[in-house]
Amino acid sequence: MKPGVHSQGSTSARGYTEDDYYEVNQHLYKGKSPDETVKGMTVPLREVTDNLDAALDHTSRPDQPHITYRGYTPPSDVRKADRRGRWRSRS
Repeated sequence: MKPGVHSQGSTSARGYTEDDYYEVNQHLYKGKSPDETVKGMTVPLREVTDNLDAALDHTSRPDQPHITYRGYTPPSDVRKADRRGRWRSRS
Protein backbone atom coordinates (compact mmCIF):
# COMPACT_ATOMS: atom_id res chain seq x y z
CA MET A 1 0.00 0.00 0.00
CA LYS A 2 1.19 3.52 -0.75
CA PRO A 3 1.75 6.01 2.11
CA GLY A 4 -1.42 7.95 2.78
CA VAL A 5 -3.68 5.09 1.73
CA HIS A 6 -5.98 3.69 4.38
CA SER A 7 -6.46 -0.02 4.86
CA GLN A 8 -9.97 0.44 3.44
CA GLY A 9 -8.39 1.63 0.19
CA SER A 10 -9.33 5.30 0.41
CA THR A 11 -6.65 7.96 0.10
CA SER A 12 -6.06 10.77 2.53
CA ALA A 13 -7.07 13.19 -0.24
CA ARG A 14 -10.60 11.74 -0.10
CA GLY A 15 -10.85 12.42 3.61
CA TYR A 16 -10.98 10.43 6.80
CA THR A 17 -13.81 8.15 7.85
CA GLU A 18 -15.51 7.89 11.23
CA ASP A 19 -13.42 4.78 11.92
CA ASP A 20 -10.24 6.72 11.12
CA TYR A 21 -11.14 9.43 13.64
CA TYR A 22 -11.87 6.74 16.22
CA GLU A 23 -8.45 5.17 15.65
CA VAL A 24 -6.74 8.57 15.87
CA ASN A 25 -8.48 9.23 19.20
CA GLN A 26 -7.49 5.79 20.50
CA HIS A 27 -3.90 6.46 19.44
CA LEU A 28 -3.90 9.72 21.40
CA TYR A 29 -5.67 8.33 24.48
CA LYS A 30 -3.15 5.50 24.70
CA GLY A 31 -0.30 8.03 24.70
CA LYS A 32 1.34 6.65 21.57
CA SER A 33 3.96 8.66 19.72
CA PRO A 34 2.87 10.91 16.84
CA ASP A 35 5.56 9.15 14.79
CA GLU A 36 3.87 5.74 15.20
CA THR A 37 1.50 4.46 12.53
CA VAL A 38 -2.18 4.74 13.39
CA LYS A 39 -4.01 1.39 13.47
CA GLY A 40 -5.90 0.81 10.22
CA MET A 41 -3.80 3.38 8.32
CA THR A 42 -0.40 3.20 6.73
CA VAL A 43 0.76 6.61 7.90
CA PRO A 44 1.97 7.99 11.23
CA LEU A 45 -0.28 10.21 13.34
CA ARG A 46 1.90 13.24 12.59
CA GLU A 47 1.02 12.93 8.88
CA VAL A 48 -2.69 12.60 9.70
CA THR A 49 -2.65 15.73 11.88
CA ASP A 50 -0.63 17.63 9.26
CA ASN A 51 -3.28 16.73 6.65
CA LEU A 52 -6.09 17.87 8.95
CA ASP A 53 -4.26 21.12 9.81
CA ALA A 54 -3.66 21.84 6.12
CA ALA A 55 -7.33 21.24 5.33
CA LEU A 56 -8.41 23.61 8.11
CA ASP A 57 -5.92 26.25 6.96
CA HIS A 58 -7.46 26.21 3.48
CA THR A 59 -11.07 26.63 4.56
CA SER A 60 -12.76 29.96 4.03
CA ARG A 61 -13.55 32.16 6.99
CA PRO A 62 -17.18 33.22 7.46
CA ASP A 63 -18.08 36.90 7.68
CA GLN A 64 -19.86 36.22 10.95
CA PRO A 65 -18.75 33.43 13.29
CA HIS A 66 -21.08 30.57 14.09
CA ILE A 67 -22.62 31.24 17.49
CA THR A 68 -23.40 28.40 19.87
CA TYR A 69 -25.05 28.42 23.25
CA ARG A 70 -24.39 26.31 26.32
CA GLY A 71 -27.51 25.07 28.00
CA TYR A 72 -29.83 27.95 27.16
CA THR A 73 -30.76 29.50 23.84
CA PRO A 74 -31.78 33.17 23.81
CA PRO A 75 -35.38 34.00 22.91
CA SER A 76 -36.11 34.11 19.18
CA ASP A 77 -36.59 37.91 19.15
CA VAL A 78 -33.07 38.30 20.56
CA ARG A 79 -31.63 35.95 17.92
CA LYS A 80 -33.56 37.56 15.04
CA ALA A 81 -32.51 41.09 16.04
CA ASP A 82 -28.89 39.89 16.41
CA ARG A 83 -28.75 41.29 19.95
CA ARG A 84 -26.89 38.29 21.37
CA GLY A 85 -23.91 40.30 22.59
CA ARG A 86 -26.04 42.67 24.65
CA TRP A 87 -28.28 39.81 25.81
CA ARG A 88 -25.28 37.78 27.05
CA SER A 89 -23.77 40.71 28.91
CA ARG A 90 -26.96 41.13 30.98
CA SER A 91 -26.71 37.57 32.31
